[in-house]
Amino acid sequence: GALRLLNTVIQAFPSLLIARLLRQIEAGNSIKAIEPLRSAFLLVSVLSVKMIIENQYFHNVIKCACEVRGSVGGMIFDKSLRLSSGTVTSSGNSKDKKKKKRASSMGSGEVVNLMQSDATMLEMLTLQIHTIWDGALQIAIYIALLYKFLGTSVFWGLGVLLSTIPINALTLRILNRL
Repeated sequence: GALRLLNTVIQAFPSLLIARLLRQIEAGNSIKAIEPLRSAFLLVSVLSVKMIIENQYFHNVIKCACEVRGSVGGMIFDKSLRLSSGTVTSSGNSKDKKKKKRASSMGSGEVVNLMQSDATMLEMLTLQIHTIWDGALQIAIYIALLYKFLGTSVFWGLGVLLSTIPINALTLRILNRL
């Protein structure tokens, strides 16, 4: 989370540095030639630091997600081994129908489904958990930057962004069903 926050904060600097560089270029001969070069070097440095932090963040998150998936799959497998032989059936057909309806009775396919599908869902959650707060923070930072450079017209863009949220939610719901 700290790496993601640091990456998000650093992500705002390139646009500020580019604006500074453009102002220096527009100034022409009225400033020293070293100033635009210094700004360009600073821009490359900031982007390099951002890349390193972002790569470290994704490395840690992917490593954590793989550990979560492996742990959950292992725990489900261990639990399935402790279930009684009458509880887990290989064909999914149980002699006792009432026993099958209980939550504790599963076929081997259901155990495999838990190990694969549900562990994958937890892995995806681990990969995306920081997006919940970071997405809102990035939107706020970029709206502030756009307001600084463009003025009140940025609120039209914010309105379009907010109006697409229900459309995205509906689309994702359809994709999840598929």
